[in-house]
Amino acid sequence: MSLSTIDPYGFTTLLNGVFPHPLPDDVLEMRLIHCGGDSILAATLAARCFRQYGVKVPVSLILRAERLHAVLDYIREHATGAPMDVAPQAATPLGRFAQNAAQRLIYYAHSVDAATTAYNIPLILRTAGAIPASRFQQAVTGAARQFPMLFSRFGQNAAGLWFEPGQPDEIALQTFSSIGAAAEHFVQPFDLGAGALLRAGIVPFNGIETVLLLDFSHIAADGLSVGLFVQALKDQLTGTRTEPEARTFWPQTRDVAPEAEAFWQQRLQDVVARPQWPTDRQYAASAPLGYAVEYLLIDAALAAGIRQRAAELGATPFSVLLLAYALLQTSFTHEWRSHVGVVVSGRDEAELADVFGMFVNTVIVPFALDDQGQAGLAIQTLAAQFLGTLDHQSYPFQTQLHHVKNRNDADRPTLDALLAFQNIDYQKNDVAGGKFRSFCEAKKMAQLPQVIHVFDLAEQGYEIQWEYCPQRFDADTVGVFTNNLLRILRRLVGSPASTALRTLIEAEAAETQAAPIVAADFDF
Repeated sequence: MSLSTIDPYGFTTLLNGVFPHPLPDDVLEMRLIHCGGDSILAATLAARCFRQYGVKVPVSLILRAERLHAVLDYIREHATGAPMDVAPQAATPLGRFAQNAAQRLIYYAHSVDAATTAYNIPLILRTAGAIPASRFQQAVTGAARQFPMLFSRFGQNAAGLWFEPGQPDEIALQTFSSIGAAAEHFVQPFDLGAGALLRAGIVPFNGIETVLLLDFSHIAADGLSVGLFVQALKDQLTGTRTEPEARTFWPQTRDVAPEAEAFWQQRLQDVVARPQWPTDRQYAASAPLGYAVEYLLIDAALAAGIRQRAAELGATPFSVLLLAYALLQTSFTHEWRSHVGVVVSGRDEAELADVFGMFVNTVIVPFALDDQGQAGLAIQTLAAQFLGTLDHQSYPFQTQLHHVKNRNDADRPTLDALLAFQNIDYQKNDVAGGKFRSFCEAKKMAQLPQVIHVFDLAEQGYEIQWEYCPQRFDADTVGVFTNNLLRILRRLVGSPASTALRTLIEAEAAETQAAPIVAADFDF
């Protein structure tokens, strides 16, 4: 059927295949965010449109559209013929390819310290089922063979940094006597120049549970890629063996567009020095970072309030969380004009949304808050600013730092904290009666002094994993950070949108005892 005659019902079917929950009949009259969508779902929708209709719908258009019918109109306008199979072949490409900016950053970290595990992605799944080790190893190997990037070699020569796809091989399986033993020994440095960039482990069934372990090198896989792998692993374990679609390999590199260069130069021109937390004990920049984590659960009721407030303001829950973090930082630093690093997918083109590889990027998000400004308006402003960022989200982080350093004479690093909103499939995909989660207990090295992961658990709420360097912050201090973040979120949700920002961070007498460490206790 010609794409020019596509009807809304076909597009509605596609929408229902993207969202994890049923959509209302009038979905085409709604905004994506009012359907529970976010930037990850927008990228997924763009990829599905590309595969089904051969049309590259901009992710920003999907996020900005007042009605999803506008996306359908865009497809009708730009469709040129019958749908085509745009999925690349699964065969391993030959030759060497230039590392992208994200890979170069990780390769450099390994060059400085070959023993680093800061860029390992360890996962754990606990299931009441008895899964034989041989079956798990076969399933991991079968899944890994679908993704040649996992068998790539990374190196450098006079021409620059490169990677070379290798031939798929068997993935060895490590066996551990307990989760404690796995936490101690499973995560090890990867050799980027040889061998698979994936490990598998198992704690065999003990009459109560089987524990499955995976560890990826971040240079070969990002969060979305891990989700693709987990789905392939599930298919292998269940015997479904779904063939991969447009997700096996993407060797091309892209030049930086002039408009992206201009956007980031303008966006970063007013970035000030790294915010100085008064509780930061500082540490030699060249020293390796240790690792610790503090957990915070945002329950279902508060999570529903966050989503409702976001929908009322035409924003995503991420924008509410971003303002909450900005206010937390302000409450400790006394700086209303600051910035934070935000992790983005780096997949701003439709054909990248379901490709296995490493595309994730960090973007510097400045914010200039008015202490008397309204909370609702601040959320909307941050949402609009971040939406513009997504149009240029693949702009190299190292180049962003270069722009900032040209305007910032401070000796201290520009950025040492990241906020990562994690709404990806591997946390939600049931595999053999369990779900993979981050194996934080096995980590030994942090990437930055603070990385705040916010995991979207759907109707269960949000889980925050506040990873930190214990040489810089102690556990009590980070506990205060998480408690105060929770308090600010409750105020954001429970107060009118017209509430002044300053009142959201002012301590109340009843709260002082619960949070003994406050900014006023420290010398600046």
